[in-house]
Amino acid sequence: MKEALIVSHRKNTKFGKNLSGAFNNTESPTMGGHAIREAVKRAGIEPEEVDDVFHGGVLGATGHLWIQYRENCGHCRRFADHCFRNEIDRQCSSGMRAIATRQNKYP
Repeated sequence: MKEALIVSHRKNTKFGKNLSGAFNNTESPTMGGHAIREAVKRAGIEPEEVDDVFHGGVLGATGHLWIQYRENCGHCRRFADHCFRNEIDRQCSSGMRAIATRQNKYP
């Protein structure tokens, strides 16, 4: 029997990117990476122990960044090879949709 650990941390970065915000020139994968890294840190586990990542973010017109999410977001390089990464872009409801998807409420 495998051990299971469900980690659900909410890290909101919405106020960091606006017309005069300190992170205005920071790309989404970098912002998402910091949020996911902090969630793993707060859970008290190592990145290598993560099996699934469901990340909600708003990419909008910057869809070219999806590939960067695969490679850079949230210390993904340190996650185990079997770690499933799923990024969800549903604009303002991205975070809620990521949680609902993980809980199998949506296909």
